[in-house]
Parts: sequence; C-alpha cells; structure tokens
Amino acid sequence: MTPPIPFGARSSADEVIAGIDLTRHNIVVTDCDSTIGFRTMTALAANGAHVIGMARSFPIASAACKAAGYRCSPVACDFTDFDSVSSAVDAMERAAEPLDAIVTSSGVRMFQAGTTRYGIEMHFLAQYLTPFALVTRLSGLLRGGSGRIVIASDDTASKSAPAGGVMFDNLDGRRFYDAKVFFAQAQLACALFARELARRMTLRGVSVNTYREGNSVAETAAEARNRQWRLRLIASLKALVHRTILGNAGTPTLLAANPQVAGHTGLHWHGCQIQANELVADSNIAGKLWEVSDQLIARLSGVK
Repeated sequence: MTPPIPFGARSSADEVIAGIDLTRHNIVVTDCDSTIGFRTMTALAANGAHVIGMARSFPIASAACKAAGYRCSPVACDFTDFDSVSSAVDAMERAAEPLDAIVTSSGVRMFQAGTTRYGIEMHFLAQYLTPFALVTRLSGLLRGGSGRIVIASDDTASKSAPAGGVMFDNLDGRRFYDAKVFFAQAQLACALFARELARRMTLRGVSVNTYREGNSVAETAAEARNRQWRLRLIASLKALVHRTILGNAGTPTLLAANPQVAGHTGLHWHGCQIQANELVADSNIAGKLWEVSDQLIARLSGVK
C-alpha cells in the first residue's frame, strides 16, 4: 500500500522539500514572475536546484530570477507568441542540458473578448496550445526513469467548459464566444493533454501530473502592471520573502522534487493531495485534442 503523503493545503513550498538536496537538478518553471511560479522557483533554488525561469520577456524573467537567487537563469518565453516559445525551446535544445522537471504555472490573464492570434482564440492559445508546444518539445530533454512534468490546470474552472469538452469547430471563437467558457475550455484542455502525455511517457518512466493553483483567478490588467513593482519590492526584502511568501506553492514544488511522489502519474492534485477529476475520463477526446494540437503547431511553425 502506498504511504500517505504527509502534507496538506497549509504546507509551504519550503516544507514539502525540506532536507532534500536538489544539487545538479535542472528544473524549468514557466511564468516565473507569477505568484505561484515565483514561489515555486524560489523554493527549488533554495534547495540547490538550477531553475530555468521563464517569463513573457527577458527583463521580467531576469528580475524574477535575480529576486529568487543566483541559481536561477532567465529565459524569455511569451505564451501569446509562438515564435517566442519556439526560440526558448531552440535555445534549450542547443544547450542539451538534461532536465529533471518541467513545471508550468498558469499565470493566467483574461484577454479582451474575442481576441485571436494566428486565427486561434487567445485563452486557448496562451493557456494551452503554446504550453503544449513547449512541454512536448522539452520532454525529450527529461531524464528517463525520474523526469517529472507538472502542469497547472484548474479543475474547478474546467467544469464550465463546453458540453463536448473542446469546441474543435470553433477554436477562433467566431461561431460562439464567451470568455468564461473559453477560459474553462483551456483549463480542461491542459488536463486532457496531461492525461494523454502521462500515457505516452509511461515507457520512459517520466511522471505527468496536474495541479490546481489554489483559488486561481485570472490576472487583471492592474495586477499585471504591478508585477514589476512587486519584483522590485521582493528583491529588496528577500529575507522577509523567504520567510513568508512560500506558502501556497506546496503542490507544484512537491510534485517537482519530493521523492515521496515518485511514480505517481496521470493524477490531479490540490493541497498536496490527490483529487478526483472526472472531466478527463474520456480518452477519445484526449487523443483527438493531441492530434488537432499537433496540426495547429505544424501550421504555426510555418508562420513568420
């Protein structure tokens, strides 16, 4: 019988990896300037990991990494821009550094109603499709037998997804548009992607899990404008931050680095515990989503 995980919703990122030496571990954390992303990156780096912190621009990633510690390396990766994501992956593939974990932090933002790019609705593009491209390509760098993929997916939001799961015939939002529904669809797509990826990674021994980032809400424009201010404050108050800010990032940190969850895959987590997510039970939808995503990525790869 698998021993119970001795952590819960109140467990901080520091607590879930206390005493674990992550020296020589290379871990990618996306949206590293978001609240959860930054907290996760800081805790992992404090335990010796080299963290590749990704954010939508190099200055933003650099500010977050500087605040988190010298073991963090900034990389620009804007999930609204396919070329930016592709460039980030190209750079990492050239470096050919083996990875121990990839952690996506949603850093979600609500986009203006009906906004599209490349003919794709922005929530689906930025919260699912470009992260799909990043993770699938970087998965080849993960260490076989121990690599981990940790994907943010809000199971509470995904309950508002379309009845069929994903509107494959309306990915541009022209036929029907509702911001809440498209946001929910993107969250469900992340969960379906993780389910299919877990199946495909089984033979390599790479685990894939999803997690909910607390009571996640989309970031407002005002919050986005305040990010740089917060990072400057964090940099000047690092000691205080290290004592207080690491709560609420326990789940992604646990899944990325704690040996007690090794072997757990294809599961959804919240509060450092496994949670049921019945919305991802249809493997047919997961398979179709992967096929359509591959086709869209192939098309975007030709966009200049």
